[in-house]
Amino acid sequence: MKLTIGMKLGLGFGAIIGSMIASSAITYFKVAQLRTIHSRVVDVSYPTAQTIDQLLESVNRSFSLLKDCLTSVHSPEEEEEHIQERAAAWIEINEELANLERLSGGWSSAVGLKYLYSLKGELTLLRAEQDDLGKSVLSEGNDSNLCSMLDAEAAPMVAKGVSAVAAIIEMEASLEATPDRKRLLKDLAVAQGSLWASLTELQAYCQSNGSMSQQAYHHAWDQNTQSYEAIRSKVSLLTVAQRPQWEMYAKLRQQFAGLASQLLRLGPEEVCDVTGLDVEAVVEPRVRKIASILIGMRKAHLRVVTRNREELEAVAQSMTRAHLAATAVAAAIAALVAMLFSRRLVRAIQKIAVRAKSIAGGDLSSEPLSPGTADE
Repeated sequence: MKLTIGMKLGLGFGAIIGSMIASSAITYFKVAQLRTIHSRVVDVSYPTAQTIDQLLESVNRSFSLLKDCLTSVHSPEEEEEHIQERAAAWIEINEELANLERLSGGWSSAVGLKYLYSLKGELTLLRAEQDDLGKSVLSEGNDSNLCSMLDAEAAPMVAKGVSAVAAIIEMEASLEATPDRKRLLKDLAVAQGSLWASLTELQAYCQSNGSMSQQAYHHAWDQNTQSYEAIRSKVSLLTVAQRPQWEMYAKLRQQFAGLASQLLRLGPEEVCDVTGLDVEAVVEPRVRKIASILIGMRKAHLRVVTRNREELEAVAQSMTRAHLAATAVAAAIAALVAMLFSRRLVRAIQKIAVRAKSIAGGDLSSEPLSPGTADE
């Protein structure tokens, strides 16, 4: 079938319009991709880095207030002001930690989640240690053997157990973050925090000379027992390097349970105050560890920001190339249509001109011209 000029022009312009539509479709999808990346950067990555900085500042402020309280002499009014300021700092810490947990839903890196689980456990321990030291400033001890045992044996025992769990959590950073391992990490963090919380509640019971209820201790210990049983059900997930740490934790946990049971059987007149842990030996290293976790988390998210920036640049370049390609295709089609159309017209006009010249010269013997299409 021979095409008319109109049909050829229609096909040519149709091809140009088709290339423009394809270019528009590519642009639409690229813009959607840009919006997704932009949302990750603006709504997740940058707020995460900002929250990490705020959390580190709050932790350092809480520690500075406690250290000042322990190393300086203050009036009762100043002591009360320090307590309120530390409480305010911990409110900020809890709010910022909750904000990190909310933002973690948009994190694309499993490393960040592992940092977050470690951070939650360390903050739980830091709060317990700071509360313990704060109480020791306001309390006076006595000579009860069991209370000395709680201070001399139970606290180091719990500290070793918590460190064993921390070692297991650190080893998780090099392992693949499967759903089962994520649940294991969560149970480890609860086991770590609830063991220390159990010691803290036991010390609070002692400090109250038996006037406080034992309910808070039992609540913390029940949480620890649940997490302990949950980890036991997943013990096959533990690596060869993690198993000795788990066995140490289980042994120390059992020993602490025996001491706690012995103390809780005493009457109110037999319980005592328990001094806190040393600020330089325990709390300061804990703060440095938390700072290290936060700095590592921040670096991980800044790497994500860098990747997102590179993705934005790659998408922008891809859009530019798509536009250039679509423009080049449209221009080529237009040039081809114009060339074919002009050649056809010029060829027909040249034939007519030659025949007109022959007729003008008196030559009427040539065959009549026959059009090749219906419109010529």
